[in-house]
Amino acid sequence: MATTFLLVLWRTVVVAQECATTKRELGVVLDAGDLKTIEETGVRRIVEAVKQHGVVVIENQPLSRAEQVALSGKLGSVVILPPSFEGLDPEPELPAIQRVTNYWANGTWKGRRHSFGAYWHQDGQFWPRSHRWIFSMLACAAAPPSGGETGFADLRSSYATLDPDLKATAANSTIEASVRDIADFVRNAVPEELDLFDDVTHPVVDTFPGSGATALADAGDVILYVGSRQMRLVPPRFGFIDQIIDHATAAPYYHAWKPGDVVIWDNTQTLHKAHPSDSSQRKRTSLSDHPPQTTPRAGWNQMAR
Repeated sequence: MATTFLLVLWRTVVVAQECATTKRELGVVLDAGDLKTIEETGVRRIVEAVKQHGVVVIENQPLSRAEQVALSGKLGSVVILPPSFEGLDPEPELPAIQRVTNYWANGTWKGRRHSFGAYWHQDGQFWPRSHRWIFSMLACAAAPPSGGETGFADLRSSYATLDPDLKATAANSTIEASVRDIADFVRNAVPEELDLFDDVTHPVVDTFPGSGATALADAGDVILYVGSRQMRLVPPRFGFIDQIIDHATAAPYYHAWKPGDVVIWDNTQTLHKAHPSDSSQRKRTSLSDHPPQTTPRAGWNQMAR
């Protein structure tokens, strides 16, 4: 009889706070103390580390789902996406948590073909530019002996190393983002919930949120914003978004999960992607995001800073 291995991840998303940017490398392990009792000084350290490094790993934090939601509320404002965006599998009694898992809430397996987030993307690309500064958080309750990693790629250093011709094209381009182009959402979405979100436009080359930059002179304050391969480029150029994403993901960081790991990342400066473990035995949950209160009615958990 096959051994059952579970990968259990809970996600939250938060809107980021203002703080200075500094030179950095993608990813850092941070000793933040006990996240269950963290206070404002510790929250500030986390936010600054996420801004500087894009991805922050905090180890040995056995959080319950409710405790993760509480932590997310300290990091930013919680957003809840419509139930149909969550694969018709809402977390019982905790709408701030998005379940991204191969197992239903009742513990039964969804099947081999089920997947969610298994492509390079940024969370929150469908929010207006003024509200898209979003942190996401995953907390691991159980992990398989191998597989199930989450990949992260750096969109700040990618701009600095981009081919000059592609950089010139990017500087004069925008992307159009729509919830209707996100396959994980529309698979089960209902029209009235899709209608809550207007299509939005983002510049492909943009200044880093909160940097105070007024020009694109400092590559450290510049990001490439592409959303995912599902987005539309304006003006159209065949294969351009693929070229940008291929460039950005040439040397990603892969996080191998351990129980108690908490990973927080900034979606404005990183792409991320779920990688399979033993897909017949995997359970993964996704946690909440938090844009400001002025954002459209929605939900799937993000933290707006």
